[in-house]
Amino acid sequence: MPRLLETLRDVRVSHGLRHFRKNVYVYLTRKGRALEAKLVPLAEEVNRIAVRGASAADVAATRRTLLAVIDNLSRSSPRKP
Repeated sequence: MPRLLETLRDVRVSHGLRHFRKNVYVYLTRKGRALEAKLVPLAEEVNRIAVRGASAADVAATRRTLLAVIDNLSRSSPRKP
């Protein structure tokens, strides 16, 4: 389990996971949902600031590239038994 998901479980903001293909669904506790309501708007603001001045095409190309990098790395990393 990725470290971030372990941390979410340890601080009791998530209580379950479900894997479907490449997606991982995290089930939040009440505490996690309360944090989500506060943190999502902040993350959205950070994302707007991060891409300010970049064209939509550049942002889309960067996103595709980063997703390809993540996919390549996840395929090449050794799996724990």
